[in-house]
Amino acid sequence: MRKTTNALKVASVCVLAGLSIAACKKKSDNTPDVAVAYLQVIHASPKTAEVMVNVNEKKTQQKVQYLTAPKPYTMLQPGKDLPVKLTLGNDVVAESKFTFENAVSYSLFIYDTLKNNKVKFIVLKDMVSNPGAAKTNVRFLHLSPNTTPVDIDVFKDKDSTRLVKATAYIGNNPDAAALSMFKTIAAGTYRVKVKTQVGTGTVTLLDIPSLQLDGKKTVTLFLKGLTGGKADAATGLQLWLHR
Repeated sequence: MRKTTNALKVASVCVLAGLSIAACKKKSDNTPDVAVAYLQVIHASPKTAEVMVNVNEKKTQQKVQYLTAPKPYTMLQPGKDLPVKLTLGNDVVAESKFTFENAVSYSLFIYDTLKNNKVKFIVLKDMVSNPGAAKTNVRFLHLSPNTTPVDIDVFKDKDSTRLVKATAYIGNNPDAAALSMFKTIAAGTYRVKVKTQVGTGTVTLLDIPSLQLDGKKTVTLFLKGLTGGKADAATGLQLWLHR
């Protein structure tokens, strides 16, 4: 069951069943269901302090710190071209407009380093359907601004799969539709190697001996931090659980 935190005031009672949230209805059967969208926020901007995310003129607000543990989806009122503002103290560090559709789940990723008091963010559609007991939905985002394009190979028993190839930092104008896509792979424990090209050779940036991908789950793997960064700002592979 997908977990949510309630950011909407509704008069009727919502019943959660299976993987979906049953719509709230008023007494009349002719009354439309209450529209709702769902949002998770992921702070992946290294060396950037706590950020406040405001959607639709502060009707939905969420404070996030760098690489905090996954939180449940927040419910928000859907709508077209809703203003989204990110603030750091009293300063607006990023803003744009986004259309949130009814009954759709989204993730907002804050990324890049703070430059001229600005960061970047991208909103992606999430696939929260159940992939099956032996499968995991996975996607990858390159969010390390000074790290070259990477290949990611995953190994399970005697099998190996190239999860992504020559994938570059998502940059200033990322393709949200393309980046929203997930792959469905076999669940299990994987060894993961993140590699990059240096000259004519290949260098392994990260060699992770054990990464658990559980069945029935949907996750984003993202490259975080900075090449040459220290402590939590160092380059690493982060797993974010959506369901």
